Amino acid sequence: MKSEMEIGLRLALSKGYISDDGGNIFGPIGTRRKLFKIGKYLAFSVRADSSLKRRRAVSVFVHRFVAFRKYGECLFVKGIEVRHRNNISTDNTYDNLIIGTGSENQYDLPTIDRYIRAKHAASFIRKFTDKEEEQIVRFHREYRSYAKTMERFGIKKGTLHYVLHKKEYALMA
Repeated sequence: MKSEMEIGLRLALSKGYISDDGGNIFGPIGTRRKLFKIGKYLAFSVRADSSLKRRRAVSVFVHRFVAFRKYGECLFVKGIEVRHRNNISTDNTYDNLIIGTGSENQYDLPTIDRYIRAKHAASFIRKFTDKEEEQIVRFHREYRSYAKTMERFGIKKGTLHYVLHKKEYALMA
């Protein structure tokens, strides 16, 4: 079953909407479309047809539309996201948009921002005693495997990464 986002993208393309290299959107008769914000992203609206019941118009994110024109069907593969290379969500220029996984998307953030997010997320994770952390680090050094260490101590990947790199994060603060 197609998502509303996928239906909206296909609808815009089938009606003749296009984008230029600067991330501007043009309607079927060549007029530049007005953009509006939904959260931190720019969007435009397309009048819906019978494929979207109960809606007169559908909102389409500009970055997803430009990426769909650039990458085609790959955009709909499960786990694929549109990434902004420079981490500016309103910069929808052709060269700034790439696709990748959510994990890869995090690496578009500056190091200090990743640290802040990790620190914030770490505030919600299980706390370990110094002795427990030492056991986790020793086990990981011996087996060199995130999977084995996560299984042995019953922890998630983010928690393990934080325990293993906590001292590095402290140096950045």
